[in-house]
Amino acid sequence: MAENTKETQAYSGIYHIYDKIFKRILMLSTQAVISMINGCFHTDYPLDSKIQYNMSEHVNDALRRTLADAVLTVNGTDSYHFEAQISWDKHIVVRMFEYGYNQAM
Repeated sequence: MAENTKETQAYSGIYHIYDKIFKRILMLSTQAVISMINGCFHTDYPLDSKIQYNMSEHVNDALRRTLADAVLTVNGTDSYHFEAQISWDKHIVVRMFEYGYNQAM
């Protein structure tokens, strides 16, 4: 387990600031989010499409809390999962799969 030093606490604080900024940006403009989805996934949703922000917090069997950055549903039919990562994390793909699994359950 990582040592709880001032350096790791400072890094954790920086991480949380960027995490909150990313989540806030996703909620500022529906048109911007639709444009991002269209650009990332080669879709063609109208800019006035409806976005549902899904609950993305879950507690697993070991009582560990997980929180995905953003799980969005467009027009009540298609869901997209976005994660922002500011540093290298070799486990991001596994975590995204876990978040998606939890969302489906």
